[in-house]
Amino acid sequence: MVGKSVEKTVVVLGMHRSGTSLIAGVLEKLGVNMGKRQVGVHWSNPLGHFENIDFVKMDDKILEKAGGSWDDPPEFAKILELKKDQKLMKEIEEVVRKNEDTIWGWKVPTTSLTIELYLPFLINPHFIVCYRDPEAIARSLKKRDDMDREKVLQLADHYIKSIKEFFRRHRELKYIEINYEDVVKNPEEAIRKIIDFLGIRPTQEQINNVLSLVLPPEEVEKLENELKKKELILLIKDMIKNPYLIRRYLFKALRDPRYTLKKLGLR
Repeated sequence: MVGKSVEKTVVVLGMHRSGTSLIAGVLEKLGVNMGKRQVGVHWSNPLGHFENIDFVKMDDKILEKAGGSWDDPPEFAKILELKKDQKLMKEIEEVVRKNEDTIWGWKVPTTSLTIELYLPFLINPHFIVCYRDPEAIARSLKKRDDMDREKVLQLADHYIKSIKEFFRRHRELKYIEINYEDVVKNPEEAIRKIIDFLGIRPTQEQINNVLSLVLPPEEVEKLENELKKKELILLIKDMIKNPYLIRRYLFKALRDPRYTLKKLGLR
């Protein structure tokens, strides 16, 4: 939204399966513009990903240029070296400017690795960092991607170190930390913490809509099982709506057919 007067930019950081989608959904329902084109609902995220496809594409490009991917992250130094790539930095700025709004933001877990490249273009950034018990993350990625526990724990550690190193380099930045287990246990308190941090004034209706996102684990599992039966249709609709995902899904399918079966809910 070029030309918008930006008051705040809200960026959600955190490892995959650590509650970033939930917090992004909370932000959207509180009135933060989290992007018009988002990755759709799937069985592994039955309430929505709330991921802006523009930032999904850009993060994929950054990681690929640095020689890695979300599940095989490059060294931090390789990402930082890309600051010298003027063409890439211009593309990053264009993505930011295209999506800006009065109060806006985005969530893509890989931004935990790439955030340093976005920072120069962000106006009044506020960061929300999501944490979750690493063992719970491991169980979730085992269920979704059949990923090995040790690999997940190493991956989660890498993401957390990247986030902590980012804030160590930029001590002036504003951020809060949110624990997924605490959100599920006491959603009202977590929502109030976010509202106070951002200094926004949502309506009671918006707050009630937010609370509808926070479901107990058994309810989430019930929704997952219902959507598994429709997963192929959901993926096709998502790829038609966001053609970039065709390349993303097909590349992953060719590289790891087992992942594809899991994605479709068939394993």
